[in-house]
Formats: sequence, structure tokens, C-alpha cells
Amino acid sequence: MVKYFRNRTKRRKKQVTIGLKFFHWMIAALCLCILQVMLFYNYLAIQHQIEEKNSALVLVGHGALSANTIVERAYTHTFGQIVKSCNKDQTLKDCFEKYYNRITARHENGGTTVPSGTAEHWWFQSMVRDAFDLEPTSSYRSGLSKHWHTAQAIEPNVTMCLIEKVGTKSWRKVFIDLNKDYSPSHDLPLRHNMSSGDLIDLPAPRESSPSFLFLRDPLERFLSAYLDKCADSSLRGIEKHCMPNEIFDTDSEETRSSIELMKGFSFDRNKKTMFAAYVDVMPLRWNMHFFPQSLYCNGLYRYLGDYDFVGYMNADFYETLGTVAKRYGGRFETSLIKNFKLTPDKMRLKQSKMKNTGIETSAPKKVKEYYSPRALRRVLEYVSIDYVLLGLDIPDWADEILNEDQ
Repeated sequence: MVKYFRNRTKRRKKQVTIGLKFFHWMIAALCLCILQVMLFYNYLAIQHQIEEKNSALVLVGHGALSANTIVERAYTHTFGQIVKSCNKDQTLKDCFEKYYNRITARHENGGTTVPSGTAEHWWFQSMVRDAFDLEPTSSYRSGLSKHWHTAQAIEPNVTMCLIEKVGTKSWRKVFIDLNKDYSPSHDLPLRHNMSSGDLIDLPAPRESSPSFLFLRDPLERFLSAYLDKCADSSLRGIEKHCMPNEIFDTDSEETRSSIELMKGFSFDRNKKTMFAAYVDVMPLRWNMHFFPQSLYCNGLYRYLGDYDFVGYMNADFYETLGTVAKRYGGRFETSLIKNFKLTPDKMRLKQSKMKNTGIETSAPKKVKEYYSPRALRRVLEYVSIDYVLLGLDIPDWADEILNEDQ
């Protein structure tokens, strides 16, 4: 009998032990389920926060986006559509014309074939139209592909791609000085022994006539063009480069409509407001001083590596001029020093710790005086190809201005 109760007690203890283990396993499984549920809801919460953040970015209309993001997005939906299908054996004009015909062609059902982003970036359609005068008018030609953007000299043999608002006035003086005894075209002898209407392919062979060019920060260059062609009242009515003239040329009898349209606006007073208005309206008619640098000389972005020398119009511009003067030497060096009014100190900027503050690079001092976050976002789109394909860095002040919208 005693043995029976002992065995019974052992069996109960064993059952209790098994029950306790089972209970512990159940508790552990329940905790694991609870943990998984918590992790899942935490994941959903994080996703919701991300979606709210992205929605907030959309609501502020790109204001929260960095300058680099604005550039990349604009390039992808605009210039990138042409660049990816434009080969070197095609002229840039042919590539632009093919794209323009595609986005303006109408199908039988009345629809229009347009790439994604075209509605948002409507300015690109007008840029493509005006760059090579695909819809010519009797009163307007953009001049982007004209002969005055190429220059050539002999003794020494050298050629240059001339880009508006990159020291062009002085560069033209250099080549006119070099060619005045060689060119039959005395009105604009930018090339020796050639008429003013002749075109030359750039870059030329390095062995026979090495080519060079200078680039400039696109945002500073755009503002420089505005200050010169629009804000300067003495030039606005004479040169008529502040387009569309029907809106901005208030000094001409031919464009009296601008007087009514410009009431309450002034180039001299609220600078940011007037500049922002110009940035929004100017794509209706593109002027050659505002096109991206990449589009000059048959799309220089396609041949940049073939140029013998690429300089930059920045704080070290004068020093770089000294470098290119010595690179080609002879009459070229003499003419360059004379027409840019170079001095030994200017050509030794790094050693003397001086910086170029001359008229060629005065725009950087005024960027925060004219650029609002909205205007900056738009101009970044206009010149996005230059930052993407020319290896130019977006200046730090761009994000500083954009952050004003935060």
C-alpha cells in the first residue's frame, strides 16, 4: 500500500512538472506573438511617418528638397530625354528637332505624345523650340547656333567656344585683335580668313588648332545675364535681350503693351520680386544669354573631354587666364593680357591671396539679394543639365536659400 502511494505521488509530480513546462511554453509563445505584433505595428508606424514626411515634401512644393534633388529630378524629365538618344554623329539641332516634333505631334485620336513631367516642366518645350528656332518668326532668332559663338586664330593656332556671360565681350576683343589683319570680314573678324557667316566644328583637332572654353557657375551666370540685360535700363531698351519684349521692354514704342503689364513692378525697387517674375515668365521666349552652357557649340557637353583646356570663371578666374595665356603664348598671350587688363598680381591670385572681384565675377555678391527660394528652384531646373553633365558643383548658398522655406 505504501509503495502504491509513493508511485502515485511520483506520477502526480511528473504530471505537474509537465504541466508547468507546457504552461511556460505557452507563456513564451504568447510573449513571442505579442512581440511580433508590436514589431509589426511599429513597422506600420514608421511607414506612416515616412509617408507623412513625403506628403509634407509635396505639400511645400519642392521647398524641402535639396538643390541636388531638384537638379536631378528636372534633368531626368527634361534634358535627359534628349541626351540619352542623341549620338555624336547627330547635330544637337537634329536631336532637338526630333524631340520637339515628337512632343508636339498629334495622333488621329487628337491626343499628344508627351514624356512624363512635360506639363510640370513646360519651360523645356519652349527652350527646345527656341534653341534652334524650330518655330521661326520674322522678328526673332535665338542666335544660339550662330557663328559668333566660335572663334579661331592663327600664329598661334587656337580655337574657342564662346559662351554668353562667360567673359565673352573680352574674349571677342582678343580674337578680333588677333584676326584684324587676316579676316576679310572686318565687322566681326572672330576667325581668320573666313566670312562672318561661316561655321566651324568644335573642338578642332588638338594637333592643328587646339580648342578651349571657359565655364561659369550656372546660377551666377543666369543672374549676371539678368543684371546686364534686364536690370540695366540703359541696355534693356537698346539690346532688347530681356525677353519677352512684349512684357519687359517698357522703353519702346513697339511694345507699348509692356507698359500696362509692368504697372506696379520695377527693376529698381523690389529686386527679388522682379527677378522672380522674370524667372517665371522668360521661358515664353528664350534669349541666347540664358540658355544652359551645355547647349552651346553643338552641345559642348558631348565633346567636353576633347577640348584641350577647360577653364572656369570663378574666384580664381584671373589666375586661370594667366595659365591659358602661357599655354598658347605668342600673340595670343599678348592680346589676352591687354584685353582682360591682366596684371602680374591678378595672375598670381593664390600666391598673393587676392580674389577676382572684377566685373567678370560680380554676380556672386548679389545672389542672396535677388534669389528667392521659388526663383532658385526654377532656375536650378533650367540649368540642371550643366550641373549634371559639365561636372559643376552646386554652390553651398543654394541650399541656404532653399532652407528659408522650411
